[in-house]
Amino acid sequence: SEKVQDTMIWSEYTLVVYTKAQYPYSALLGAQIDAKYFTSWPLISTRRRGIKVAIPSNAIVDQVTGRLIYSGIWNGTFGAAQWTSDPAWCLWDLVTNCRYGFGQHCQPRSLDKWSFYAASQYCAELVPDGKGGAEPRFSCSVNIQSQSEGFDLINQLCSVFRSMPYWGTDLMNISQDRPGTPVMTFHNSDVENGEFRYIGASLRSRHTVAVVKYFSNDLQDFLYEAVEDVDGIDKYGAVSIDLDAFACTSRGQARRLGEWLLYTEQRETEVLSFVGNLSAGAQIRPGQLINVMDDLKTGVRRGGKIMAGSTGSLTVDDTAQTDLPSGPDATISAMLVSGTVESRSISSIVGAVITPSAGFTAAPLIGATWCINNNLAKAQTWRVITVDEADGAKYTVNAIRYNASKFAYIERDIPLDETQFAPIKVVPPAAPASSTAAATINPDTSNTDLFLSWGAVPGAVEYEVSYRAV
Repeated sequence: SEKVQDTMIWSEYTLVVYTKAQYPYSALLGAQIDAKYFTSWPLISTRRRGIKVAIPSNAIVDQVTGRLIYSGIWNGTFGAAQWTSDPAWCLWDLVTNCRYGFGQHCQPRSLDKWSFYAASQYCAELVPDGKGGAEPRFSCSVNIQSQSEGFDLINQLCSVFRSMPYWGTDLMNISQDRPGTPVMTFHNSDVENGEFRYIGASLRSRHTVAVVKYFSNDLQDFLYEAVEDVDGIDKYGAVSIDLDAFACTSRGQARRLGEWLLYTEQRETEVLSFVGNLSAGAQIRPGQLINVMDDLKTGVRRGGKIMAGSTGSLTVDDTAQTDLPSGPDATISAMLVSGTVESRSISSIVGAVITPSAGFTAAPLIGATWCINNNLAKAQTWRVITVDEADGAKYTVNAIRYNASKFAYIERDIPLDETQFAPIKVVPPAAPASSTAAATINPDTSNTDLFLSWGAVPGAVEYEVSYRAV
């Protein structure tokens, strides 16, 4: 019948092949949903743990927090790659990976893995989270979705755990702001012209309120944590700064970042600079701690060079201009031939020979610096920022003031110990024996400028100038 059409038209066909396919460098998610419950394609949000990175062979990962738990001594080898939130090894992976990182230019042999290991141990320590519990000191949780300059990204990741990258001894190192012990002592006799230079920070750079931006995993949105320095607000007013906490998903970590910044700007405001000899450039690195005994600060000489010594005694270079105190609170510090600095209480002083109450573990290094501390005068501790090569066999060292109690103050609200240094109370010395004055007319302002100069007075830490117009 013409009413029946028995015609088939072939449009297309689909060939289904069942095979085990590989999707390299990809994370796959499959979901089967009935279309009748949705009018359009549904949006699916996921929380993923991210790329696995190589971790030390003596570490395991806390699957809840992502921090590393170390045991025993590391032999320098790495285990299988695992997920972790440890920022130090996330940085290591980013620098050494050839596919998405900097690995084509920087191989693992070009990195100081021991500095990464020390930083990782400090990151993994548990600190109060501000909610009655504990959390890792530093965690890294970030999704890098765009290409950026390698140097900028490395610095961003270093900022997560208060570190600074630098190149030294043909290796990339990281120096971290964390507790430590001084590695060297400097005295006026160690530096060029016997001069330590001190530079203070501008008041405009001292913020008193920090507003820290971080990402909340619970709310899936950015939140802000405000941190205030009450004492600083009373002194300077509310001076605010906005911070973007890179890779931070913890309110406690964001708050610690704000506390650290405000402390740094309010109390680490003095920069020390001096020019040292070859030993300074060979032995100290950025991030290390040094002790400085400045005669102009203490008002009396409390340091110098070691002329001779053994594990049971040492001989100092000068006794005529040196105050050699003894007593239960007096300690002597000296660098040993092993390169370490040790301190011992003083048992006796006979002439230029000082006998400690307990022997040193090794003989003091001849020509190294000795230093005496007691309740009246103590060496100041500084953290090295830069070590730059100058003309000849000289090195310029820049450092900022360091207070060991700041970490407990930032993380646990323990009051600061600010009794690190106390100048000796001495009888005011006599006025300078000679002085000169010169008056000139300033051609720019037509004012008369008066220039005064005088010779230095031994033991003077400051001068008071009086004048009378006639």
